[in-house]
Amino acid sequence: MIIVSHWSAPWTVLVPMAVVAVLHGRGLAAMGLGDRRRGLRPRDRRRRQQAVLFWGGLAALVVALASPLDYWSAIDFWPHMLQHLVLVYVAAPLVVLGAPWLALIRGLPARPRRAFLRFFYRQPVGSGIRTSLRVLAQPVVATVGFLVLFLTWHLPVLFDATLHNQVIHDFEHLCFFGGGMWLWSQLVGSYPYQPRWEPVTRVWLIAGVLFVNWMLAIAMAFARNPWYPAYGQVRVPHMGLLADQSLAAACMWVLPMIPLGIATFRCLNVWLARDGDDDARLQVMIAQTRAAMLRTKSQP
Repeated sequence: MIIVSHWSAPWTVLVPMAVVAVLHGRGLAAMGLGDRRRGLRPRDRRRRQQAVLFWGGLAALVVALASPLDYWSAIDFWPHMLQHLVLVYVAAPLVVLGAPWLALIRGLPARPRRAFLRFFYRQPVGSGIRTSLRVLAQPVVATVGFLVLFLTWHLPVLFDATLHNQVIHDFEHLCFFGGGMWLWSQLVGSYPYQPRWEPVTRVWLIAGVLFVNWMLAIAMAFARNPWYPAYGQVRVPHMGLLADQSLAAACMWVLPMIPLGIATFRCLNVWLARDGDDDARLQVMIAQTRAAMLRTKSQP
């Protein structure tokens, strides 16, 4: 009953998602992904995999913002925390890995698309925007910026305000989802954009994010007083405030480890593969050098 009841249809969520989904589908069609006569080339196979990831990210957004999880987040603290974690650590990385940017641009009608590209690449304002994006895409800036955003929204005064004002609540969700994409773009990349740092160096960014999550979870779990007294004013709380807070801390401790752990193994796997390629190239160079030396010795 809990799963099938209390679904909602917020237009502020569903309308933008519908527009993005339509543009994405138009863009994929314009790039020839659905044309069976062309066959399934490696590039098309990659785009299909990315499309599946992107649609998975949209589905995670629906779960976070339109499912009963959103309803229960106004009653207990731990569903609210779980909602934020889904936005940051499930929806955001799936959308980033889905790399919808080229498809979204191709999905625009011709005239708006040309106007957008002309503005972004030829106008002075567009040049300033590109410069700002390059600064924001610095790995340390992205990681620190996300952590500041994440910690700021967990201040009691802001967190309690989301329970009384729907506009603030929606803006909070936008910040978490946008900040999550900001972070994940530097952890795993989003084609055609690649992370600035090498894979093994990105592991340090992941470790920093995990450390901050764990410290916040520990402080929340062992607090002697509830951090968010607004939950004590709801009509039908399902548990004590400290128990509710401890369960939220457990969610924060466990859930981020799964996607961040996968990202860590991916970075290490890429790094080891490159190291193996370097060893193979070195062996080839050694063999070529030996062959050249033997030819030199055999000459009279």
